[in-house]
Amino acid sequence: MKIVDFKRIERKIINSKIPKPTIGNLAGHAAGEPFDEFVYSELKKIYPYTYRQYDYLNSLYRKNPECVSSEERKNLIRSKTLRHLLNRTDNNEKLEFRKSVFTKTG
Repeated sequence: MKIVDFKRIERKIINSKIPKPTIGNLAGHAAGEPFDEFVYSELKKIYPYTYRQYDYLNSLYRKNPECVSSEERKNLIRSKTLRHLLNRTDNNEKLEFRKSVFTKTG
């Protein structure tokens, strides 16, 4: 595992100009997409083995086609914390190490 050089990343992205998209609006969740794409492309230049969550999971599941149930797929990831972060499902709400800091009202 390679140590991430955050100073190097900062030098590449802070104060960068990101062109406004030629098509569509910068509203709602789509407003962040040009920034997301820019940061991701810069990370890939520095760390070529950078991947997105869904790319990692798709690759993992493709390499283990015999694992079809939700439980089998979760067990492919040894780290409990990483399993929780990568498998964002309703079941994650029930994991014992997750304590909500918010109180439900009403």
